[in-house]
This record gives sequence, C-alpha cells and structure tokens, in this order.
Amino acid sequence: MTLTALASRRPKLPRRSKLERLPQELSNQIIHYLQCDNMSLKNCSLVCSAWLYETRPHMFQTVTFTSQSLSPLLSLIHDPRSTITPVIRRIEIIGVEWQHAHNASRFRIIAAFQSTLTHLHLVGTVFHVFPDVVDFICSFSCLVILALDAVKWRTSRSGDITTSVQESIFPVSIKHLRLHDMPLRAFMFWLTEHVVALTHLDVGPIEEHDAIQTAKYLCQRGPGLKHLTFSFAHIENGRIGAYHDPAEPGPMHKRSEGSHHILSLSDYYQAVFGIETCPTVKFLTGLSSVRVNNFVYNGDRTRSGAMFWGPKALASITAAELKKVVLEVTLRSVGELDRLNIRWEFLDEIFASELYFPQLNSLLFEIHGKVNTEGFGGLISARLPRCMKRGIIQFYRPSWALFDTY
Repeated sequence: MTLTALASRRPKLPRRSKLERLPQELSNQIIHYLQCDNMSLKNCSLVCSAWLYETRPHMFQTVTFTSQSLSPLLSLIHDPRSTITPVIRRIEIIGVEWQHAHNASRFRIIAAFQSTLTHLHLVGTVFHVFPDVVDFICSFSCLVILALDAVKWRTSRSGDITTSVQESIFPVSIKHLRLHDMPLRAFMFWLTEHVVALTHLDVGPIEEHDAIQTAKYLCQRGPGLKHLTFSFAHIENGRIGAYHDPAEPGPMHKRSEGSHHILSLSDYYQAVFGIETCPTVKFLTGLSSVRVNNFVYNGDRTRSGAMFWGPKALASITAAELKKVVLEVTLRSVGELDRLNIRWEFLDEIFASELYFPQLNSLLFEIHGKVNTEGFGGLISARLPRCMKRGIIQFYRPSWALFDTY
C-alpha cells in the first residue's frame, strides 16, 4: 500500500467547536472563587491576557505599606508603566512613623489613592499631632471602611483639636469604623461634631476618661447604628466601678415560674446587681448585632468583661430587632472559667427569654486560646441550659483576616 493510500485512510480530526472556549463570564466566576489563593491567582494570570486582567483586581486590591516597603512600593505604583494603581482599593499601613516619613512619600500615597481608596487600615502608625490624623483621613473621599489599630499621636492642645475637627468634616462615605488600642476622646469628639452616620462601630478598650465622649456619640447616633462591638479597659486592683466589686457579688434574684410580675430588663439587672444599667445604650434601638470583646480573658477578672461591664451593657440594650450576640472568649483551659464569678443564671435568663430579645437567633461564643472547644462547649451548655433549649448557642474558632469585623 502506498503512502498516499495510508494518508487517505487516516481519520479526519473533528472541527474545533466554538463551544470549546469557556465563556469569559464563567471564567471570571471561577477566578473570583480563588480570590484568597494568591498562588492560584498568579498561575491564572499566565494563561491569557483576559485572565490576566481578571486576576489583577484580586491580586492587587490590597497593598500593605511598612517602613521598609513604603518607598519601593510607591516607586512601583507611580512608575509610568505600572497598571496596578486603578485596581487598588485597600491599603494597610503598618508601623510607619508618619511624622518622620518624607513629605514626598505622604503626598504620593494621597495622590495615588485619594479618589479610589475604599478601605484604609492603619496599624501602629505614629502621627505628630491629632490634626495630622484628621488631614490624612480626609484626603480620601471614597472611604467606606476605616480601621485604626494602635494609632498614636503626640498630645495636642485642646484648642488645636477643636479647630481641626470643626474645619475638617469627617468623610460622609465612611460607614464602618474600628478604633482599637488608641486614644478615643479626640476621635469621638470629631465624630460628634459632624453627626457621622456610621452603621458599624467597633471601639475599645474604652478607658474611663474616654467614656463620656464615647457615650455622647452613641446617644447622638441612636437608632442608626446597626452593629456595635466594644470592650473595656483593664481595671486596676479588681475594682470595676464605684458601686461594685466582682469579689462581692450581690444575691441572685430569680423569678418564680408562676410569677405574673414581669420585670423589664433594666429592672431585672438592678435587682440582680444592685445598680442601674447604662443610660447611653438604650438609645441604640436599631441594633442588629452586638459583640463583646474580651468577655472572658484567661480567667483574669480584671480584664474579663463578663465580670461587670459586659452584662451591664447587654442588659441596657432595648433593640427589639437584635438578632446576634457575639462573646469573645480567650482561655488556656476550661478550668480557668471557674476563676470568674460570672452570673450565668442572669445571662441564661435574658438570652433565653423571648420577652427581652424576641428576634435573637444566635448567641455565638468566639473561642481563642488553647482551650478544648468540646470541653468548653459542654461547660457552657451546662451553665446556659435554657439558651441551649432555645437553640441559639453556637461556637466558633475564627481565622484572622484583614477587616474581618466587617
């Protein structure tokens, strides 16, 4: 048989179908599911130009600046050949001495992101004075989420702070605000001056000298605040307040099953603890979720909110639409929980009763530390039997992520 005859017998390959190419819309959805997997995103970016442009927003939407990377990253971003600047939406600035940074670096950050940035996270950033903090935040007109962790500044004169906050309007686009481990009074004064319409507020630990200004903003915001996270500062010598010592709890008043006299939540708290609830929190009638950080902290009664401030704040809530309560727990062992004289009967009563929180469907314990989750869950189930019966108790071990509280 000749070669020509053999060639004629070779089966014909099927024509390429137009359906063999996956529609770009489906490819985009697949890439979207890989947004947290940088290695997979890098591989996808090498497939074709279409995939390159689709992966870029996921790979570069968050940029982190440190004192070492500040200058190199800014040089890259401002390079005429760079194409990543339009896709950057979040920046994180960690450990930068802003007061010592070159003026050129400050200007280049603001110039690059002033009209596109939506998320700003400052960690351990040091400013010269509080007005510098105000000016920097106000430079970004499209901010939606602002998170400040351990941000510091040199003490400013009260006149400087007043003039600064009156002249600089807090960005109206910001809806989510986190203030952790930093001076709160000046910042809260700024919020109060401009009636900032936040929906999410995460603040703490609240020091005694910050409490009044924080309370003023909460009263002002009222029903508009939907999600509140808070914690309180370390208390010296075990004294939680002028009217209460956790080492000497008052008697537990328990209502009889057949009693027709129904106490309001504030009255019930006063009957159990002997003091009044927080007058500020009652104005937050629109709350949908509440989170208490450091509710239990390694069996340390001076740092655990469960001893006093946590129950006091929770009993002050009058939001009928409250659906979720998160209690942060850090423990090395289950036994550490017994060091704290927590009024479990009170908590079981207020969360299990639909009279107080009729829409509550989740009492979530967020667990940190080496404590055994199963053992902790068994202990909580025994301490809060009515909540277990209502079916609202949940347990969760989180993995940290940027802006995870939002």
